Amino acid sequence: IPKRLAVIGASVVALELAQAFARLGSEVTVLARRTLFASDDPAIGEAVTAAFRAEGITVLTQTQASAVTYCDRQFILTTAQGELKVDQLLVATGRTPNTASLNLERAGVTFDSQHRILIDQ
Repeated sequence: IPKRLAVIGASVVALELAQAFARLGSEVTVLARRTLFASDDPAIGEAVTAAFRAEGITVLTQTQASAVTYCDRQFILTTAQGELKVDQLLVATGRTPNTASLNLERAGVTFDSQHRILIDQ
């Protein structure tokens, strides 16, 4: 278990792992490009952010790493707010659907601009 862990990403998977490592004893910092659960109801992201901070997890919203270096057995993340030094780095920035070549239109399947299949439930 790393003493200090940075998690880049704010997906469900990223946040589950961030919380798990924090509960196992790591000092965890989450870097979110926007807010937590940015594509969902803002109240959800605000509630999770508050809960994480209450557990001692540092949540940096509106934050991106512009550079990452590894020196002297630590990762150094450069952000607009300064540098963050950690022992381990977890990158969980999401997945891109691999549906572009499936010819979904011909099959009558609706999808959004990012090629995510739209559902009604």
